[in-house]
Amino acid sequence: MRIKFVAVAALVLIVILTAVAGCTRGKGEVVSLAFVEGAFKEIYASDESLDLSNAYILVTYADGSVERVKVTADMVSGFSSAVATSSGKMTISYGGKSIDWIYRVTGSGGIQTTFRLKIGYTPGESFGSVTVSAEGVSGSSNGIYAVAFDLVLGSGIAIAEGGITCGVSGFKSAVNADGSNIRIVLWSADGVTSLNEGATLVLFGISGSKGTLTVQNASVSDGVSDYTVPATSYTIG
Repeated sequence: MRIKFVAVAALVLIVILTAVAGCTRGKGEVVSLAFVEGAFKEIYASDESLDLSNAYILVTYADGSVERVKVTADMVSGFSSAVATSSGKMTISYGGKSIDWIYRVTGSGGIQTTFRLKIGYTPGESFGSVTVSAEGVSGSSNGIYAVAFDLVLGSGIAIAEGGITCGVSGFKSAVNADGSNIRIVLWSADGVTSLNEGATLVLFGISGSKGTLTVQNASVSDGVSDYTVPATSYTIG
């Protein structure tokens, strides 16, 4: 029994010493980061997601060794494709060091606002419930005081009885229907009250089990300038 215990103790000691030796042979702290040529995407379309499919950096350690490291989303900060720009900047961090990558965002019409319209849909027994809400309001330093957009109903769906309700506190609204195309305009009643982030602009029921709902020809005003907002759609069924 004693021999077996000594053997086990010796094995544990060997494992500990090996681990310590491994730590001693470590590469040391990260000294610098560099980009792998051609690894990072340079041009993004408006609202395009971050693409890290081929993103690698070169990491130099204190012992002089260099390692090629795959970049993951948790290593990146500052990326946004909401607004067209020729000098977007994202920061890649690793091992206590960081490096900046400059990219461009292009888009039809040159989108210059972070504001977006989001369509939400909840199915129901008789008809579904649809909301169109505001996102990216916080990206406007001046606030958002007016919104206008076309609501287009695809084949197979229609506005349910009860019509469209515009429910933004402190805002007035106008709804003009032309067949399946509905123009909606909302504006601050006192010219001072701004939209809140996530505010529900319109709410309505929709009949039909299949079809596409599109929000297009949208624009917003921050009280100084008007800005084009990208179209968005939601397919039911």
